[in-house]
Amino acid sequence: TQFARATISNPAVGDAVEIVYITALDEATDSITVLRGREGTEFGPWPAGSKLQCRVTAGMLASQRLETMFDAEY
Repeated sequence: TQFARATISNPAVGDAVEIVYITALDEATDSITVLRGREGTEFGPWPAGSKLQCRVTAGMLASQRLETMFDAEY
């Protein structure tokens, strides 16, 4: 399954961040489908004004590191 990682954050809730995986984009309805609470983050309510952003996550770096290790030539 292919997905894009993103984060949800809002200054009103302090330093809390939720990592989500975007699994589908529907341009006709201007909506997305996400899997919430990924990479050990908490699934929680987010107030109006929260931001969904594509940012680097620890899981992204770990998966890239694994790919690099298996692609290395010896």
